[in-house]
Amino acid sequence: AVQARASVPARQAAGINVHVRSPRMSSKVNAYLASQCFVCEDLDRSSAKECKQDNFYGQVCNSAKFLLVSEGAVLLTTPKHKTSDPPSEVLLTAQEVTQGPFSLEVPSLASNTSRVTPLALGKLSGQWILALDVSQHEQLLHSTAREVGMQWRKVRELLRVPDLSPLVLALSGQAVALARWHASTRYCSNCGQPTKSIECGGKRCCIGVPQHKHYPRTDPVVIMLVLSASTPQRCMLGRQSKFPPGVWTALAGFVEQGESIEQAVRREVWEEAGANVGCVTIVGSQPWPVGRAGSNELMIACVCTAETDTIHVNREEMEDVKWFTKEQVREAIDKTGSGSLPREGLLLPPATAIANHLISGWTDGRYGGLKSQL
Repeated sequence: AVQARASVPARQAAGINVHVRSPRMSSKVNAYLASQCFVCEDLDRSSAKECKQDNFYGQVCNSAKFLLVSEGAVLLTTPKHKTSDPPSEVLLTAQEVTQGPFSLEVPSLASNTSRVTPLALGKLSGQWILALDVSQHEQLLHSTAREVGMQWRKVRELLRVPDLSPLVLALSGQAVALARWHASTRYCSNCGQPTKSIECGGKRCCIGVPQHKHYPRTDPVVIMLVLSASTPQRCMLGRQSKFPPGVWTALAGFVEQGESIEQAVRREVWEEAGANVGCVTIVGSQPWPVGRAGSNELMIACVCTAETDTIHVNREEMEDVKWFTKEQVREAIDKTGSGSLPREGLLLPPATAIANHLISGWTDGRYGGLKSQL
């Protein structure tokens, strides 16, 4: 007879030592994502069910680590062993939050009427990471931070902080994106009544009609490197008038409702460059919590091949779109971030953006023999 195995929580309650592993990706995919900004594979998000337990905050608040969020910024602290360095860490202990310079009453945050919203980001090595949205205390906390040598930094600014760990950047991006969503979803879109945070920030529900639930929003964006069918092969890059001088990048656009990723790629290339493309291959993705107008985007990187080399630029959307050779792109990769303009006047997005990895993957020969996902 086959005996049903007890659930992990049941075995843990019975005193059985259970090693719970977070889902892992293959080494090949993990190697690719390791260089992607805002990606944290070590963060275990599979423990969300624990947030549904009664008195969840009371159980975890003393052992959890906290990240303070305020109006799209996070608090950077200075490591104790590097007091002379710029602030570069974001996690605080419960004691530092409740008894330090901020004196926040963490246990009271479980109240649904409190404007402070605790947000569960996941677990690191079995320890819960909670973000606290303290925007209503912004003026007081900003002055306090300056007094103790801490800094509030916008997430986009973190991209330029030297030696900042990928973990700090990933946690900061996730926390700010989730806090922004909560701030913009205070009222039910179905009936207009106030909403409240439930399951430690994992969703919101309507106070008047609990069946009306709202989930954190992510906007999918396709970003595609269009390759020429002719030889020697070239890639299609475009620029908008708002870009810094000399900067060109892969074409991109939002996925519309009822549209597949492949369809979105073909539509966007046609709209911006007047070109038809055939095979579309998805090669990677990157969370981008610093999107347009504060949106939280998921960048889906694709490679496709144009049916012809003819380009008809849509001047309403793009300043220019044209083909570049591998030699031009390789020179731009070497010069990007150096502050000097290449001979051909081409600069690429920084290495923090998936566009840079998408373009450099072509010059490295990673896309040979790719076939359509369809």
